[in-house]
Amino acid sequence: EGRIQIVAELIILKTSESGAVHLAGAVLPLLLPDLPVYFWCTDTDGLVNPNFKTLFYYTDRLIVNTPDEYESLDEFRSIVDSILALQQECKISDLSWAGITDWREAVAQFFDAEQNRDYLGLLQEIEITYSGENISNQAFLMAGWLSAALRNMPRSSRIDDESIIFNKSKNDQASIKIVKQHILGLSGLYKIKMIAKEEQKSIIFTAKAQAGGFIKTSIQIGGRLYPANVIPHTRPDYTQLLCDELDFLQRDEIYLQAFHAISEYLHDN
Repeated sequence: EGRIQIVAELIILKTSESGAVHLAGAVLPLLLPDLPVYFWCTDTDGLVNPNFKTLFYYTDRLIVNTPDEYESLDEFRSIVDSILALQQECKISDLSWAGITDWREAVAQFFDAEQNRDYLGLLQEIEITYSGENISNQAFLMAGWLSAALRNMPRSSRIDDESIIFNKSKNDQASIKIVKQHILGLSGLYKIKMIAKEEQKSIIFTAKAQAGGFIKTSIQIGGRLYPANVIPHTRPDYTQLLCDELDFLQRDEIYLQAFHAISEYLHDN
């Protein structure tokens, strides 16, 4: 009744590191010609394993789930480089990217109102706060998305700060800062604050995680605080995220742009 049904042959292969060399030879004879091939890579180690390269060449869509956190920039750089190296081979879906859709929509909705659109070109500073022990993948995905989106925005000034751990300032765009905090009972994204300047007036857009699975958004112009909005934010389970990605047939150019922005930062540092 109007629902899309997917008919597919599912092949699940598990192997140790020593058996990975035989994986491509075992899978390729099982693929049916003229039918799309979706490769769900459940372990990001497969992205950097040379034995998988042949499989990626015959894959129409690669589905990955990049980690919530990275212990080092080197580990982060390795995953990002591996994904970008495959962008010409196949379409790529990242369940971690899909998991922050509510946050991206919360930020984008600030500028849905026509009276707020001019503030895009006046943004001077963006601060992304997360709670966690290591390097937050979610925070960097948001920073990469914003960096790519604002790349061509004209800027009049630049903010330098020692606490900035992600800063893409090409074309004098807004400074983007990632801040790590330890917030009891919360892991991942906590708050995104964007500051614009118009003459002597500050405009502050804030999206903040709330208990119970919500994102609270507010706008302050000068000294006036406007009524806040509350947006539902419930992270779907992997089954729902995977089904959504199976319905998405196009190449996600916005995701790739965000990853390119992250890659530039990681290689500059």
